[in-house]
Amino acid sequence: MNNLAWTLDELIRDESSILLDTEIIRAIGRGSDTAVHLVKYRGAQAVAKMGNDTIPASTFLQEAQSMFEISGAGGFHRLLAVASDKPLIIMTLCEGDQVSTIAYEHDLKPTAWWINAFHNIAAAVQELHNTGYVHLDLKGNNILCTEEPKDLPAVHLIDAGLACKIGQVPAYFRDRSVPLSHDYHLWIAPEVVAAQTSSVLSDVYSLGMLFTNVRESYEECDPSEPWPEMLSDLEAQMTSYLPEDRPQLNEVIAILDGLSSSHPPV
Repeated sequence: MNNLAWTLDELIRDESSILLDTEIIRAIGRGSDTAVHLVKYRGAQAVAKMGNDTIPASTFLQEAQSMFEISGAGGFHRLLAVASDKPLIIMTLCEGDQVSTIAYEHDLKPTAWWINAFHNIAAAVQELHNTGYVHLDLKGNNILCTEEPKDLPAVHLIDAGLACKIGQVPAYFRDRSVPLSHDYHLWIAPEVVAAQTSSVLSDVYSLGMLFTNVRESYEECDPSEPWPEMLSDLEAQMTSYLPEDRPQLNEVIAILDGLSSSHPPV
């Protein structure tokens, strides 16, 4: 099902009618106030994101609107249904493993694989930006990546909970009497945590933090192949505190293109 065939209003229903069309198969993820399940929705596999009673339905309706307008860009889930009265979203199933799982739990990947994965992740983020949205919550468990083929890992960005129009700031950061500490949101750009603004460079910061986390995991495995110095330098530039000191995303992709040419898959 493609949400382009529907208007957003047609996908908003009450929780009870959505659940009549939904069969829960198993849990596949959990947060502090949300749970994610693999389900069958109208006979096809899908994903259900459910919130507890502390989350107003309006929060999920905002996320659903973002997902609807993103419309699959960056490999995103497509919206299938959202509840008007409870925090519940049904969306298409995306294949792949979380990048954090690949980095920390799977067999050690060569640097060439990671360079290609980073390139494809950056390209997916650029595709998202072309819709007028920024993600703002890019981290290892919000990016799915297939491990084959080894030179072209497919990417799915997931979780539109903080996604918003470029230049806006999510209510999670904006509507607080006391600003949040960046120490507890290290993967999110400082200007977003401080509720100042957002830009495409905010996502560049988060990508830089992701690259750094993967490198640290890689180096903990005592690999025989060193991490490319140019990639380490790129990470440092991407995670500059000031947005204007970060490279543009197209520059990041160009550098990864060059690294891919000098580190072909084996």
